Amino acid sequence: MPPVSRRFRPVRVGLVLAAVSLCLAWPAAQGPDDGGQEAPPTFRGGVDAVSVDVIVTDRNGQPVRDLTAADFEVREEGDPQTVTSFRLVETGNGLDDPGAASEILSLEQERREAARLENRLFVVFLDDYHVRRGNSMRSRQQLADFLRGLSRNDLVAIATPLSGVAGMTFSRNHALTSNEVMAFEGRKYDYTPKAPIEYRYQTLPVEQQEQLRNSLTMTALQNISEYLGTLREGRKAIIYVSEGMSGAVPSGVRVSGSWQGSQPIGRVENSRTQAQDFFEDAGLLSELEARVFRAATRNNVSFYPLDPRGLANFEFGVDEDVSNENDRRILRESTDLLRVMADRTEGRAIVGRNDPLPALRQMVQDSSAYYLLGYTSSRSPRDGKFHEIRVRVNRRDVEVRARRGYWAFTAEDVMRATTPTRPESPAEVTAALDAMRSATANRSRQVSVWMGAERAEARPGAAVTFAWEVRSGAPTDASDAVDRVAIVATTLSGTEVYSGTVAPASPGTGRPAGHVTFEAPPGPLRVRVTPENARGLRLDADEAAFDVPDFTTTGPQLTTPFLFRGRTARDLQAIRQTASPAPVVNAVFGRAERMLIRFGAYGPGGTAPSLTMRLLNQNGDQLAALPPPAPRGNASPGLFESELALGSFPPGEYLVEIAAEQAGERVKQLVALRVTG
Repeated sequence: MPPVSRRFRPVRVGLVLAAVSLCLAWPAAQGPDDGGQEAPPTFRGGVDAVSVDVIVTDRNGQPVRDLTAADFEVREEGDPQTVTSFRLVETGNGLDDPGAASEILSLEQERREAARLENRLFVVFLDDYHVRRGNSMRSRQQLADFLRGLSRNDLVAIATPLSGVAGMTFSRNHALTSNEVMAFEGRKYDYTPKAPIEYRYQTLPVEQQEQLRNSLTMTALQNISEYLGTLREGRKAIIYVSEGMSGAVPSGVRVSGSWQGSQPIGRVENSRTQAQDFFEDAGLLSELEARVFRAATRNNVSFYPLDPRGLANFEFGVDEDVSNENDRRILRESTDLLRVMADRTEGRAIVGRNDPLPALRQMVQDSSAYYLLGYTSSRSPRDGKFHEIRVRVNRRDVEVRARRGYWAFTAEDVMRATTPTRPESPAEVTAALDAMRSATANRSRQVSVWMGAERAEARPGAAVTFAWEVRSGAPTDASDAVDRVAIVATTLSGTEVYSGTVAPASPGTGRPAGHVTFEAPPGPLRVRVTPENARGLRLDADEAAFDVPDFTTTGPQLTTPFLFRGRTARDLQAIRQTASPAPVVNAVFGRAERMLIRFGAYGPGGTAPSLTMRLLNQNGDQLAALPPPAPRGNASPGLFESELALGSFPPGEYLVEIAAEQAGERVKQLVALRVTG
């Protein structure tokens, strides 16, 4: 691990282009205005404008408030830069601020209050995956006491690796957030599943479970940093409660809740497999740099890692078969990782402290008074690389704290961001959105239909699922109401592959809907759809087309994603326990709902391709990286699912991209959906 330099503090910067791009990300998901056009993006000071917020404190750690622009010297890659904007930002104490008097009761009010520089923003990230239970119980009281002492101008949200952005709600009710913290229980080395996604991982070796926990944690930290960047440009802080992530489970450590039972992991003497550096083994540091640190720097987010171990001399207990040498090394490296997280993001590492309250109060002090500087880069880099910035103050006996630099954008990024007209979306993005819009349009037809295909289990071919649902606003009178749907499915040559009546799965509960599955050969499929009333009289007629994929081809393959909806985790658990649940026909979800995506992914010879998932806006731009999909319980190999909570999504249209890659070949599926208020 590279040493942490203390000679010169890193420089906090936020490229205006980065802030604007991220701020445009969520609004880009909105539909067009009444005129059918979206307003072009605007850039304050141009795409080369860089904002730098700098903390200057005296020997006692108190903010220095009497500096002027002439007192600062800014250099980018050694070249002096001209400061063109300057401001001292000071937060209030809530006593005389009318805006801090009211509780936050809506998403709109939350975003409005978060945008005010008078309010400080804090996210408490309780990393239960990387905190032992005993340590969490010792530290949570101290953290709760700290939260209760905050002012009305402090907005606090609680997050965990599994809740991420979706579970975050900023509040100034600090008694409530303190109670949430008091429920915190660490689960480090305890692999007892508590969430649906964990039940699907519980049979994996603990080393793989630990890597999945790391991935979930980093994805959550990255997404939270990017989301905070959409709220405002000023300082934001994440209190990261963790003992540090690990690249491998060390030999001799006792684990519980896994298929290996409650026992020490087998010890391998002089082996680098089980006892390697915590983050060097799995490339944790490089992944943190590429994902978490980059997102934090671009969005002016500082990490304040809080180590709940306090002043610890040992990492493992006497009941664990870990050598003293490995014990000391693992403790040192996990602590160093927390220091690196703070250093890379211009925060402060709260490690080796039995009483973290003074350091937490210093964090509040950091956000209470700082300088916002702005300059236009004389270098105008377009290489997508990291560029160092240094800030000095011409006053003695002060400490200057800011970030190391910023990641430049490429020429393509700048062209896309500065184009006054809306860029054309990729063809596959447009096709996916058009298909979703067509299915949800309020046409004269009485039923909406959807079709998807999976691999047939017994023989080559595809299992096609046809689903129907009565449209909103359809007649409800007995003589005009849809009772069932008759379908006839034929190939392009006219060969009939299925004919029958599809009855409602649960008549009398909501809008009638039904589905059926039948086998079909690869190629175009034509389906004649005839809704009927209870007496068998035809009410309507329509025709649907579907291209059945060929699952016998080589290379990575993805089946059609099936969508399911539920309002609670229990609803989705009921879907998982159903042999043939009804898929969603119209991909329109409320923000209070959860979406379950199921699909198959296969490689040649039964191998598994590498899978990734991303959330995109209407233009096909990434909004967030999503956690990797999980194997579908005890189902056949190659079947996966992913759960997505929609509470943090503003109303609008989105896409979920599922990609499978193997041996340099990549395929993907796009799932379009609409989120309503």
